[in-house]
Amino acid sequence: MKIIYSKKGSKLPFEERSRSLREDQPYSGDYWGAFSLEWYARAFPLWNTHNDAQGWVDYATQFNPVNFWLKDWNVRAWAYYEDYDNWKDTYGMDAVNAVYHSGHGGIDAQGVFRTPMGRDWGDLGTTVYSDKMQLGNEQVNYIFWSTCYSCRISEGHTPIRTWGSANKGFRMLFGYESTSVDSPNYGKYFWEEWNKGKPLSTAFCDASWRIHQGQSPAVVACGSDKDEAKNRLYTEREFHWEHVSTDYWYWRWYTADDNTRDPNYTFPKDMMIAELQPVEVDEQYVRSVVDSCNIEMKLPGEVAATREGIFSLKEGDIRAAFGENGEFEVKMAKPNLSNTEQISLRKARSLADKAVKEYSLDKEVGLTFDRVRLEGEGGGTKDEREREGPYMTGTTVQFKQVINSLPVLTPGAGEVTVSVDNDGVVTGVHASTRFIDKLTDRPKNTIAPPLDEGFLCRPRAEDMAGCRELLKKEWEKMVALWKARGKAPEKYAAVPGFTEIGYDIQGNEAVLAARQVMEVDFGDGYHKLYWVVTPLLG
Repeated sequence: MKIIYSKKGSKLPFEERSRSLREDQPYSGDYWGAFSLEWYARAFPLWNTHNDAQGWVDYATQFNPVNFWLKDWNVRAWAYYEDYDNWKDTYGMDAVNAVYHSGHGGIDAQGVFRTPMGRDWGDLGTTVYSDKMQLGNEQVNYIFWSTCYSCRISEGHTPIRTWGSANKGFRMLFGYESTSVDSPNYGKYFWEEWNKGKPLSTAFCDASWRIHQGQSPAVVACGSDKDEAKNRLYTEREFHWEHVSTDYWYWRWYTADDNTRDPNYTFPKDMMIAELQPVEVDEQYVRSVVDSCNIEMKLPGEVAATREGIFSLKEGDIRAAFGENGEFEVKMAKPNLSNTEQISLRKARSLADKAVKEYSLDKEVGLTFDRVRLEGEGGGTKDEREREGPYMTGTTVQFKQVINSLPVLTPGAGEVTVSVDNDGVVTGVHASTRFIDKLTDRPKNTIAPPLDEGFLCRPRAEDMAGCRELLKKEWEKMVALWKARGKAPEKYAAVPGFTEIGYDIQGNEAVLAARQVMEVDFGDGYHKLYWVVTPLLG
């Protein structure tokens, strides 16, 4: 099997557009558009939204030019409301088939979503509201809200309640039930997951889970009835041009179960770093994964891969995907989504433990149980007279790699997951573990000066109290940067369960580090999460 690496993406994400549709768009391509805000007229600044949108735009524009990418002060209310949301057949939320917005997001008790703007315009103010939008009556079919609280499904909220009046024909909306991390990687990771052969909704949710496993991504799809909406939600993989009925809505989301590993507060006996073995993904490696997972799959003569080395193989309902550093994911069976009686966590854990051994997922690596992810779904008619769910239809058991007796802390790395449906069928496995070449006391980026006595690797803290002090100092640096921008938040706190000591994977090295998640309350209902990381050897 020959792997052909391309500087361009391996797959075009759009269906072929008909001649009649092409003739309706004389001024611009109308494929893509994006908004991102780090500076606001009245809200606190963010750090990573431009890079977030950049990752989404970079892949998209390999195939078709973007209509627009408006940032900061150029993002104003006119682009979100009916009169100008397709201005000059080029600019605005309804001017393109797929649109991406990265920034702050909030929601009120009545389910109205809001997001702040970069500058005032006319008499529309500096905040836009979901109940004043009318989207999908011109171009847009896919709306990505890379913000907090943009697609809530709990505490009395539903996507219908928030977006029902705004939807005039769009097919799908992507957002968050919860607060989310201010990260530069959502857009980039979305396309990486999509290139593994996944439907749009799965790619979005899996990309989010790689960033933080305490946030809850959510996606909703629409159709004329339940079957159409649900099928679109779980299978739509390309961006389509035709608008759809909004009579029925169906949604899905990821959420973490309370059953999680206790955080690690202990140091290893020996203060070492780990040198990791590089992995060459070739025909031999692919065949070894296929064989170890006991799947029947004929390898093609050649396969197209992205510049990052991501590609997927498919045979019937079986899909195998491969990424950097030997990461792989195998979908073995379709989950039975019609069984809505949730499997017990005890049974799911037992099936996962068995699968780890059966498929050699712990070969040459140590693993420890980490957490459980639940996959929920629900739906209903637009008038909300009929409601489905919420149901939990999938359970994913996650294990973390252990290095030098400590867990890997890096989200999306050093992980093994096993997914099961409510029938007790193992539907898929995923592994991003790394083989260890050796443990060494010779660090790459820090060293004790010559003639100093003691180890080359020296701990910057002796206990958890010392680690918390280092994390506090790292956080104070971020707060100082806000102050330098003229405005610093005053309310923030560490998120329980996400402060611990372990190994952080950086390229082909795993270094001892402490990590925590901070939640910031910016006021006016706007929140964000931030990862804080500090090395423990110096």
